[in-house]
Amino acid sequence: MSALESDVLNGETLKYVFTHVFCPLQLPDGNDHSPTNDRSLSLEVYHSASDYAQHVDTSATLQWKCIVEMLRNIFETTRIGELDETLIVSQIQAMQVGDVVVYYIRAQNAAVIFRKETEMTLVESFEVSPSTAQVMGACGKLLCSYPGPAIAVPNKIFNDAVFRSELANFLTAMNEDILDATPTTMKAGSEVNESRDTAHP
Repeated sequence: MSALESDVLNGETLKYVFTHVFCPLQLPDGNDHSPTNDRSLSLEVYHSASDYAQHVDTSATLQWKCIVEMLRNIFETTRIGELDETLIVSQIQAMQVGDVVVYYIRAQNAAVIFRKETEMTLVESFEVSPSTAQVMGACGKLLCSYPGPAIAVPNKIFNDAVFRSELANFLTAMNEDILDATPTTMKAGSEVNESRDTAHP
């Protein structure tokens, strides 16, 4: 079976996909993340976009080709279960003008977007999930803007093999390292990491 063939979803995984696509009123009462769930969700989204792209108007074909390729790359990173330096280098090296590559940096609660243009590559980042305090403190709708900070890296630098290798190394390290931005709480007189809240990137 090829890596991109759909798996039969078990009950818990199907529930995870449903929850994260449709956001029903009754949400999970705890962390429902697992590598298997992430893999299944990214695969279903990739397949759905691929199917939809076959029916779009000719004028939208190029945009949907870019979207489908971006989603395929996301699936490839979730298929492994963690960010892999070699895969990141390969995906970034394969980027053509107009391509978009996205990485979820779980430990930092952040995502990084790379958009390749003719002369430069735009690198954008954003906070994936707002903090509990922001969600609970919002009166009405919680307003979020995406993406966040952005920089433009000249393609002469971005295409350099050493730069790509160091960038991939940095992204994989940030996906594992828990920094000072992790929320804390007091328990039994000691300060401990608050696992029920999100990190602040």
